Amino acid sequence: MSRQTNLNQSVVFLDAGVTDYQSLQAGVIPGIATVILSAKENGVEQITAFLQQNPQITTIHLVSHGAPGCLYLGNCQLNLTNIYDYRQQLQSWAKINRILLYGCQVAAGDAGEEFIEKLHQLTGATVMASATPTGSSKWGGDWDLEAIVSRTESEQDLNISLAFVGETLATYEGVFALSLVGNYDTPGEAHDVKVVGNYAYVADFSLGLQIIDISNPTNPSLIGNYDTSGSAMDVQIVGNYAYLADYWSGLTIIDISNPTNPTLTGNYSDWPLGSAYGLEVVGNYAYVASDYSGLTIIDISNPTNPTLIGNYDTSSRALEVQVIGNYAYVADYESGLQIIDISNPENPTLKGNYDTPGIASDVEVVGNYAYVADGWDGGLQIIDISNPTNPIFIGNYDTNGVANDVEVVGNYAYVADDMAGLKIIDISNPTNPTLIDYYNDFSTVAYGVEVVGNYAYLADYFDGLKIIDVSNFNNPSPLPSVTLAVSTTSVTEDGTTNLVYTFTRTGDTTNPLTVNYTVGGTATFNTDYSQTGAASFPSFPSETGTVTFAANSATATVTVDPTADTTVEDDETVSLTLTSGTDYTVGTTTPVTGTILNDDFSKLSINNITVVEGKDNNAILTVTVNNPNPQPISVNYTTAPVNATANVDYTSKTGTLTIAPNTSTATISIPILNDNLNEANETFVINLSNPVNATLTNNKGIVTISDTLTANVTTTLPANVENLTLTGTTNINGTGNAANNILTGNSGKNTLTGSAGNDTLNGGTGIDTLIGGLGNDTYQIDTTTDTITENANQGTDTVQSSVTYTLGNNLENLTLTGTTNINGTGNTLNNIITGNSGKNTLTGSAGNDTLIGGTGNDTITGGAGSDRFTFKNPNEGIDTITDFLSSQGDKITVSAAGFGGGLAAGVAITAAQFVLGTTALNASNRFIYNTITGGLFFDGDGTGTLAAIQIATLSSKPTLTASDILVLV
Repeated sequence: MSRQTNLNQSVVFLDAGVTDYQSLQAGVIPGIATVILSAKENGVEQITAFLQQNPQITTIHLVSHGAPGCLYLGNCQLNLTNIYDYRQQLQSWAKINRILLYGCQVAAGDAGEEFIEKLHQLTGATVMASATPTGSSKWGGDWDLEAIVSRTESEQDLNISLAFVGETLATYEGVFALSLVGNYDTPGEAHDVKVVGNYAYVADFSLGLQIIDISNPTNPSLIGNYDTSGSAMDVQIVGNYAYLADYWSGLTIIDISNPTNPTLTGNYSDWPLGSAYGLEVVGNYAYVASDYSGLTIIDISNPTNPTLIGNYDTSSRALEVQVIGNYAYVADYESGLQIIDISNPENPTLKGNYDTPGIASDVEVVGNYAYVADGWDGGLQIIDISNPTNPIFIGNYDTNGVANDVEVVGNYAYVADDMAGLKIIDISNPTNPTLIDYYNDFSTVAYGVEVVGNYAYLADYFDGLKIIDVSNFNNPSPLPSVTLAVSTTSVTEDGTTNLVYTFTRTGDTTNPLTVNYTVGGTATFNTDYSQTGAASFPSFPSETGTVTFAANSATATVTVDPTADTTVEDDETVSLTLTSGTDYTVGTTTPVTGTILNDDFSKLSINNITVVEGKDNNAILTVTVNNPNPQPISVNYTTAPVNATANVDYTSKTGTLTIAPNTSTATISIPILNDNLNEANETFVINLSNPVNATLTNNKGIVTISDTLTANVTTTLPANVENLTLTGTTNINGTGNAANNILTGNSGKNTLTGSAGNDTLNGGTGIDTLIGGLGNDTYQIDTTTDTITENANQGTDTVQSSVTYTLGNNLENLTLTGTTNINGTGNTLNNIITGNSGKNTLTGSAGNDTLIGGTGNDTITGGAGSDRFTFKNPNEGIDTITDFLSSQGDKITVSAAGFGGGLAAGVAITAAQFVLGTTALNASNRFIYNTITGGLFFDGDGTGTLAAIQIATLSSKPTLTASDILVLV
């Protein structure tokens, strides 16, 4: 080993069928690429595809099982027969300089030499191979590739190192062919073998039954034997008995309950049972294939005395039989497969037959197929027996030997092929069975085969029992299991986080692997989301998508990216479900679901409302959805007082409002309670909270409880409603009810009628007619053009005027409003006339009037009658009283509370509290009257520190005494 090829230009192709290929993979020299050839695909095609993708490769190391002139690659062979079928692929390997074949005995014999020569001619590469077993010396192998077909290369160029580190070559325990584990050379001629537990029972022809202990398969040993009187051709083991087809001696039954000392139990050899060649034991019957008398059925319910039940003489020589249900399948030598109806064992009848091309020596039935070992010329024949009356040919494989016996396990048929040894044939596609491997040590004459567990037990005519390791087929490397998970189970629609679906495979990751999946859920691809990572992504649930694992990668991902929008919609799901495919098993069988959370929520608002107490029984508030939602929306609500009183003015209420899907509004109703009081507006609120599937733009609705009904048409107040306000500009009218009403006009010409009750009428702008009716009514006017109609004896009525005004008939009182200097005049009734804060002229006219100037320097004339000039406090200005006459009973009245100074309410001031002059003379003096000027002063403490304050001027300078001044409350 003088030099090493460029590592980056070398690749090792490891066939997955090689025993413990994983340890070889781990032992590849660093820097050399490794590719595992799938057992489910064509190996030549796999190699060709890799080389096309990697044109830098110039050296191939090909590790697989081999045979003279044959390589086993994936699920195909490359051999002398078919090598030209692959010439197009092989010729595409033109850039390859060297091909190293590690298969056992590939270059052996004429076939091997011709094979590597043709491979060299097609590829142009130097081909190196072995004519001997390759692998562990323990099984007779070595690592020498001694056969070479060369390009025009120097000797140095041919000195190429193997692809594995030395330690791997030293410790690897396999060879690249089936290996013999153990052997026991029986004394006779091994014809058939059956294995039960730790024992192999060999029909040893001339020396009867041999029982061999196989508990240690590397060292099988004889445990017991029984030499029958005939020639042991076939053996079946049922319970404690061995049943032998003993040729001329017919059926022989041997007790094997003590395997060290088997004993004869019974025998049946009478006609028509002739030369017993094969047999099957089912229930109480032994079905014997007789060389000369066809199928014979023997009752073995009493094994010491077997008796004849029935017979069917086949057209040729019955060599073997298998019984399934009501049918016996007979390998009938030159007549092929015979199917015999045994539902009536006393009268078996022919059901159907298929004449195979060779000589049918054995048959194995599995499912709908009969596998026939068809001697020379026929090899393995596969017959469809689903219709037993018309069996049909399905497929065959020419074994090149003499197919004596067949055993089917799983996807493989094991054929005892006489001098060609043991053939293992892949029957997974029964229309195209293919040879996968074989065993032949060139001394083998394979007559019978039994496969149990990891071993094939071969009845070798001359060498007895051979035990061959077939674990590579009965325990193949498990397919990788693929699982699926989503790393974030939910993401927001407009967010930056995506749903990441991770596919994970177990086992070997060397080669790429494509797996299948379907997509479900409520989200729509390319509308609600996009994806990256998938080789193909289905648009509909009925379609299948694929994702591919890169070489040497244990994971593959599909990323689902939600599409942002402003649509209010349900949360949506994306479900991926693994489905079956090639070269893997499904580890996650249930859908894996991610959720795209809707983040476009509807917005809720609640209105404010005014209700009229006594008219509206309920305050009905509307909750509005700005963008209807396909999901139901709910929100909690509760009432809270502002200045209204819960359960007095309204009923306190708490609840949950639900808005149906795709609906814009819903209402909340709160009962309003009527207290029959005329009062100011009162309010309470409805608070919204905890919305579901929506957000709040405002969470508070304000309810105003009003005693006022507003109307833009002529209206009469209904019962229990106190107030009426007319709106608009139209000339309309308003009428009260029996309660104390406030009636307010609009800007038009209104007629307001109070009816019963103490009403307040305000015409507003416009020329209005105000009719108070019964009760103590109040008229609020801002123009003298308003007409007030008040009948006699309809209560004590008051006019509140912001303009100069003279009381009309039947109106008792007048109050000036505002700050403007305006005047007020009474009528013949006893009037109370009150000024505003301006400078007013108040005239009582006839009647006993009360005149209250208020603030401002007012001029007050009582007129005829006993009048009172009233002062609330000494700081309201200096009023002029023009006509004070004690003789008419006029009085000046002051407020005890407003003036203070120790005045006693309810009586006239005392003489000591009154003084004539300009100043107080003692501490008792409170009122000082200047007879010269007519000025009237108040001194809160007489001669004390407080200054006297003029409150009025009596312009007529009348005589004034203490009795003329009364103190009111």
